[in-house]
Amino acid sequence: MNLLSCIMLVVLSVSSLAFAQEASPEKVAQVAKGELKEARASWWGFNPEDSTDALANAIHSKVPKLIIDKMPSPWITAKTLNIPSDIEIVFEEGAELQAKRGCFHNLTEFLVIIADVKNVTLRGLGTGATLKMHKADYHSDAYEKSEWRHCISLFNCDNVQILNLTLKESGGDGIYFGCSGPGQIPRNIVVRDVICDGNNRQGISVIAGVDCLIENCKLINTWGTPPAAGIDFEPNRPGEQISGFVLRNVESYNNQGAGFDFWLANMDETSGPLEITLENCSSRNEGRSPFAFASSNGPGYDRPGLVLVKNCTFEDCPQGVRLIGTCANGFKVLFENVTVRNLATKDAKQAPIAAGFHNGNKGVAGNFHFIDTNVYDTIDRLPFKFTNGGQCGGLENVSGTINGYLNGELKHTFTLTDEWAKQNYPKKKIVKYPMVDLKDFAFEPLTTNAAQEDKAFDQIRVRGTGRWVFLANEGNTFKLSAQFGPLGRYQPDFANVAIVTPSGKTLDIGKIPFKQTADFEEKNLPETGLYELVISAGACWSRVVRCNLPIGVKMCPDAPNFCTGTGYAYFYVPENTQAFAIDFYGDDNEGLKVTVFGPDGKQLWQKDDIIDLQQFTAKGELARKGGVFQLRIEKPTSFTIEDYFIRMTNIPSILQLSPKLLFKVTPK
Repeated sequence: MNLLSCIMLVVLSVSSLAFAQEASPEKVAQVAKGELKEARASWWGFNPEDSTDALANAIHSKVPKLIIDKMPSPWITAKTLNIPSDIEIVFEEGAELQAKRGCFHNLTEFLVIIADVKNVTLRGLGTGATLKMHKADYHSDAYEKSEWRHCISLFNCDNVQILNLTLKESGGDGIYFGCSGPGQIPRNIVVRDVICDGNNRQGISVIAGVDCLIENCKLINTWGTPPAAGIDFEPNRPGEQISGFVLRNVESYNNQGAGFDFWLANMDETSGPLEITLENCSSRNEGRSPFAFASSNGPGYDRPGLVLVKNCTFEDCPQGVRLIGTCANGFKVLFENVTVRNLATKDAKQAPIAAGFHNGNKGVAGNFHFIDTNVYDTIDRLPFKFTNGGQCGGLENVSGTINGYLNGELKHTFTLTDEWAKQNYPKKKIVKYPMVDLKDFAFEPLTTNAAQEDKAFDQIRVRGTGRWVFLANEGNTFKLSAQFGPLGRYQPDFANVAIVTPSGKTLDIGKIPFKQTADFEEKNLPETGLYELVISAGACWSRVVRCNLPIGVKMCPDAPNFCTGTGYAYFYVPENTQAFAIDFYGDDNEGLKVTVFGPDGKQLWQKDDIIDLQQFTAKGELARKGGVFQLRIEKPTSFTIEDYFIRMTNIPSILQLSPKLLFKVTPK
């Protein structure tokens, strides 16, 4: 080491020592005896490199009021700080609590946790204080990817206040309202004058919460892991309650995802009434929608609740306000004195306010209402658009008027009534057959001595967890080439690949790196019968490129989410089938074009621009004769192709990938 390096090391060491502060044992002893009701964290000592123990000891000293001093450098903690009951922690103006670099490797390691306690206050003085993590580090190869390294996590707590703080650069959310078990949810929580800045997944996530207030807050600059919203209401499972939840004077802007995001499909009758109010809130310059509400409808979703959006402004976002999967007899969504300005201006086919169905919706949409809602636009289009779809279709229980202004002048007055809804969007008249269970059928190769094709299969892509089935004998070798592809801004590392034997045993066979194709070979398969191939692609897509055995997409018990791909696919209809149906539908402004060919190669049916559900049916001699039918999937003429769905009923639901690698299906 040269002389200059030695001098620098000495200077740095001296500087570090100068910033350090010795503990005050006398003061700490007075606190322990209960003689002092207010203490300073510095009494337990301060080390600019790591004050974990000092902070933990101060917080758990049972002092009612603890002041986090403003020190020359941040307070550094190497592990989660667990906050006890009956404490007020006051951060001096400019004080900073920071996660230690190189630590927090556990996937659910939070900076602060408030769990199973009551009567807690975290307060910043003056212009506030900061709690900071290191998101950029967590995105590096040194860390396993996670979306749960939150700044503050709340579980099963009561009477908690988080005031005048900045929560930034977490590896998850600024604040997480969690649920640790039935009924174990945050209650009576106040978050006021808080800035959630640059967090990884959400500014705030709400899994559950009762009688909570978020007021005068900014939720900004979220980017990293989807949904990447300002705030996201998303119960993980039934029974997680959100009621008495108020957002007042909350600003959301510059987030990668939506501003105010709702995914409520997991709520059921055990979740209690939904009650969420947005008052005097705003969202602007988001990466997606300023207000995206998604639920579900159909049997079991007639749940009480109200989402009230009052005196709010949504502007300058690439997508409009979205109401997807609302239920005509479920949650009520009410817009009152809402201003919408310059939304979806780069796509005239979108609408500033759009409603429709989510994939798999089985009921009638509706129960949204508008009072004094004004849309300001630079494109001459209607301010509101409803896209029929789902498995049932239809729109009921709507009301209100939306005023559409073009360049500042009133152009459209759009009135929603039940009569208008029923006339324009009636329930679909479709044939309803059951989905059949593959266990009721036997499978055998349609052609003998099938060998792996050199030619790749067509681009039949499945989004999310893709499931295929393939036919094999005991001792066979299974050869597979599979691709893991991108969608939007999602950037996962890899997709796990597994096969499930006919008896139900799972065999992990490897991973597919993101944006790549991988080859797999599994020798000496242990059983004879129908295997399942599972590729876990998250929010992206996967496809089977080649296979040496007969293989097809498993289409039951639910219709899979196909994505962006086009080409030919095949399905087998057993002899003596009385009738069958195939449903095709898109998602919002995403659709497809489909042509159906019979076993003789002749065209039977064709539909273009499929957004809402369209159905191909077959009965009589065509169905009874059976055989191999063919689908041609193409990009629609007037819409984009991204998410689309295919559901087969009254026949074995398998969409096979190659005419040279087919299997025959017969009832047992």
